[in-house]
Amino acid sequence: MELIPVFQGIVEVTSAQVIGYEAMIRGRIGRTRVGPGDLFAEARRTDSVVQLDNQARAASLGSYVHRELLFLNVEVPTLDMKALTFPPHVDLSRVVLEVTEAVQFQHPIEEVATYLEPFRREGMQVAIDDYGRAWSNLPRIEVLHPEYLKLDRRICANVAERPSVVAGMVSFCERAGIHLIAEGIETAKQAQVISDLGVRLAQGYYYDVPHALQRAAVT
Repeated sequence: MELIPVFQGIVEVTSAQVIGYEAMIRGRIGRTRVGPGDLFAEARRTDSVVQLDNQARAASLGSYVHRELLFLNVEVPTLDMKALTFPPHVDLSRVVLEVTEAVQFQHPIEEVATYLEPFRREGMQVAIDDYGRAWSNLPRIEVLHPEYLKLDRRICANVAERPSVVAGMVSFCERAGIHLIAEGIETAKQAQVISDLGVRLAQGYYYDVPHALQRAAVT
């Protein structure tokens, strides 16, 4: 199995300037491509989620060539087992770790926050991903103190019809000192609406398609 990282830009809405990239993992067996859902489903079946998760981050860091921030996902079992690893000599000040809002941890979120502190002291930042999917984890924000909050794509898909939800999150994040990222922006209309609402950062196919990089980074 070959792991293939791809990267999608996160942009400043008004200028379209890229401020970072999210790494996403794909697989390949011979000529057959394997999506991330199938990769992690098989890992869950074989009780190897943590191993695959750490391998995926290492592969992404090894392929990354940009100087902008790199947003890396982490699976909940990796944090539950306190098994997060990075390759040696990685500059964590370039890394934003994405913690999903939609899955519950086995341990109190306070333990997760404490576990992440040594990484954060080395410069790593934290993002809460898929925010709004569960609508029940405001305490996760209060405890983790994330630098970024990624608004769930299903909310952004309906932003033209229900702008008040996004407007409320813009206001909340401004007060909390959190950078809000609108995910899943796919049309010019969506892009215009979030800009009008004051969203400063966004991600989606309207701005950039996930793509592979060709040369290894120096870490």
